[in-house]
Amino acid sequence: MAHKLKFGNGTWATKEGSTLAYNDQGGNFKPLPFTTTRNSIATRVNKEGLIEVVGNDIPRIDYTDSTDGVFLLENSATNFITYSEDFSDAYWNKFDSSVTSGFVSPDGSTNAFKLIEGNTNTQHGLLRSNFPINVQRTLSVFVKKGENERFFISDYNKFGYTIGVIFNLTSGTIESNQNDSIYLNPKIEPYLNGWYKCSVTWTNTTGLTVPFFGNAILGTNSYQGDGVSGLYVFGAQFEEASYSTSYIPTQGSAVTRLADACSQTPPNGVIGQTEGTMYAEIDFKSKPEAGSPIVGIMTLNNNVNNLQNCIILGIERQSGGINRFYPFVQVGNSTVAYITGGTLTDGNYKVAFAYKQNDFILYVNGVQIGTDTNGAVPTTSQVLVGERYNGDTSKIADGIKETKLYNTRLTNAELAALTTI
Repeated sequence: MAHKLKFGNGTWATKEGSTLAYNDQGGNFKPLPFTTTRNSIATRVNKEGLIEVVGNDIPRIDYTDSTDGVFLLENSATNFITYSEDFSDAYWNKFDSSVTSGFVSPDGSTNAFKLIEGNTNTQHGLLRSNFPINVQRTLSVFVKKGENERFFISDYNKFGYTIGVIFNLTSGTIESNQNDSIYLNPKIEPYLNGWYKCSVTWTNTTGLTVPFFGNAILGTNSYQGDGVSGLYVFGAQFEEASYSTSYIPTQGSAVTRLADACSQTPPNGVIGQTEGTMYAEIDFKSKPEAGSPIVGIMTLNNNVNNLQNCIILGIERQSGGINRFYPFVQVGNSTVAYITGGTLTDGNYKVAFAYKQNDFILYVNGVQIGTDTNGAVPTTSQVLVGERYNGDTSKIADGIKETKLYNTRLTNAELAALTTI
């Protein structure tokens, strides 16, 4: 099973504008640079577990959940909160609360704040007014427990004092969601030194959204705070998406992180023109979408910005948050072969899609998912990672641990062995 192209698997070589893959020929690996672009700064979690900013076109190898690192590819996103770190600024309404600065944050600097409860209300936090109606947004905040271990996120304008989602910063769990038909996809994700990233998605249909977060006190509505206790906050982000993306720091204005792209035109013989196998290992984190298209994990096409004459190993994100693997083959404008997999949940997946004239097969985590026995194989010249075509606006947004391309249709036994977790 000598692979013609290998990308990742803990072996990352990056510089501005490129990332190396390797071509295995005669037992020797020959580097093949992938072009990587993103015309803006962005953030990643480095090997030390700290959030760091990287410059334009720098590929992002992210170590949030993996000591081997994953390749991070995301759509364009905007943080509409204009003071994401400076909670002392008048931009933030301190609702029966105060803040003090000088605490170590997830980026290793002393730029985190302690959010301290007041002593006159049952909720104590920070809010920011007047975000648009009828737009789905996700609020995310980095939080660390202090004297208080519970943190909440809610929409102040829609529910007043009603707490939406409560996160427990001791157990790292979602303790309650009092409006689960409104507050969607709540998550709490661990970071270094006791920090968590807490996020919630909602759409306000009755008035301007006022994101509100802070100290949560359970067990009584009469407790009005002690004016001393609190927790630590950093990096607030409010974005127009159904899930939280990587952190976008702001300092006085909204900031947009532009989309990542990664592609390569390999030399002859790397892409199997009549048969081949595409393999990937991904760290999948379910991101419910409303009828969004298939997103590409790995694609073979012809350096075009459309879906003509391509082979795509992808994921279909359906309405209602149902996600499944969906490889398909296009000849001209027609889909000539496709296979759909089972429902995906958060976790690690190894997937392989083998192709040959009238012989297409999909394996996931060592199990054969399906076959298609009718279809031609288009001639292709380009390999893309994390998207379907050049300029695609639907990025995978999940961490890619590894991709491989073989120029032969591997046997079923080889496919099972390759994808077994």
